Amino acid sequence: MRLFTGLSLPETLILALFTLPFTASATELLQGYGRNDYALPCAQACTWATPTTLDCPEYAAMSAEERAVAYPSATCMGNDTWYLTSIAWCITSYCSKDTKPYKIEIFWGTKMIYQVQSIKFSYGEALAQVDTKTPPKPMSPDEAVLNRTISIDDASHRQSSCLLLRLTNWSYSTFILLHRWVAMVCVVQVILHSLMWLQIMVEAHSHAEAVTYPYWQWGIVGTVAFSLLLPFSILPFRRALYEVFLVVHICLAVVVLVGSWYHIWYLFEDTSGFEIWLIIAIAVWGYERLLRILRISRNGIKKAYITKVDEKYLQIDIPDMDAHGHCFVYFPWRPWENHPFSIVNCSRGQLEGEVAQSSSSSQVEGKSQSPTDASLFKEVGMVAVKAPSSSTGNNTIKPGITL
Repeated sequence: MRLFTGLSLPETLILALFTLPFTASATELLQGYGRNDYALPCAQACTWATPTTLDCPEYAAMSAEERAVAYPSATCMGNDTWYLTSIAWCITSYCSKDTKPYKIEIFWGTKMIYQVQSIKFSYGEALAQVDTKTPPKPMSPDEAVLNRTISIDDASHRQSSCLLLRLTNWSYSTFILLHRWVAMVCVVQVILHSLMWLQIMVEAHSHAEAVTYPYWQWGIVGTVAFSLLLPFSILPFRRALYEVFLVVHICLAVVVLVGSWYHIWYLFEDTSGFEIWLIIAIAVWGYERLLRILRISRNGIKKAYITKVDEKYLQIDIPDMDAHGHCFVYFPWRPWENHPFSIVNCSRGQLEGEVAQSSSSSQVEGKSQSPTDASLFKEVGMVAVKAPSSSTGNNTIKPGITL
């Protein structure tokens, strides 16, 4: 394509570009190269790191799903005590001690919250609100295991009280990986052991006699129990029926230990040295189970107050508790299992002395319930947790935790 001048279109555009009357000069600096919108990087980092899951007035009419995706307004953040004190504590903890206070105040009033009209506290006032005896704590990787939108992995269900995990100081992912591979190798060795001896007995024409001996019968019991551990531990089964998996896993483990013990006992009829390995396994496993019972029972059983938030969510308030991150809750009618819960709020310490009034729905009284609600109360109304014993009022929830 040619224009009137005889030049092609690209040539014409280039010529026009160079003949434009440029009036601007390269006076604008690049971000990070002469230009810095973040005069206090550490303070800015604190605002980005502080969670914004606040209880805002505009959330009152929202459902739980709408709250999950909602973002607090500038007015809400500027008036939320916990949000402001958390940022103030972060700044005083991580910013250089040489930082001028007036620079922090300027950042606090102009840069911290976008488009905010006014802030409830100045930086100094917010810092004065922090209880120095129980200051806010940063979230550690262990506490962040439930701080995500996906479902908790089933492995985390078992980390509440593990003796070997505490002794080795390994990460839980490392420990569970070792557990799975050692278990698979052990099961394969047991199956090979049984198949090889079966072949030996068949070739020696002694199988018919061997099956009448107690050691052989108990060996069959142990081998079958070992073999069932694998199919009942696959990931799809654990995800679909975790409670069933847990009960079956524990029962099979007991059968494995008992079957192995009597297999050795009847085979050698006296000490052989093999039983030492079983004694070690039984001692570690039994001590861990006993330790769990002692940890829970030493502080008694607490009553949980249940509030039905909507059709999908329940709020569990446990009075007189002090915890953070997440906790494992045991149920009296299912002492062999526990379930992890995120701690939404801990009202002890900084909220010492405050008392939250429970509504009539939090008591979940059976007389005014539908059959569904009655079943719900039966399932979660009483919760066994690790907590100090104390007396509570009839309609009062003392400072504690909310799950």
